[in-house]
Amino acid sequence: MGISNGKEVTSLVSTSDENKHGALRRSVAKAFTPTASLDYEAHVDKTIPELIEALEKRHTVDMVEMLLFYSMDAASRLLFGEPLGCLRT
Repeated sequence: MGISNGKEVTSLVSTSDENKHGALRRSVAKAFTPTASLDYEAHVDKTIPELIEALEKRHTVDMVEMLLFYSMDAASRLLFGEPLGCLRT
């Protein structure tokens, strides 16, 4: 359970009360529908050229690392409107 300003903050992950969990789950369910995921696709697609550019700059590649960098940049672009810069650096 998180605490903010001395008060417990309920989260979807930490709550053990089934009624609270259900209410929290329903409040975010629309963000995880197939239709909503189509809206996210454009943000994820913008990161692909950055991945390709980063791959082309290297002689050898750790694909696990590169896909992690891609995931972080794509997720941050979706959530915050810009990539973290993992692929760039």
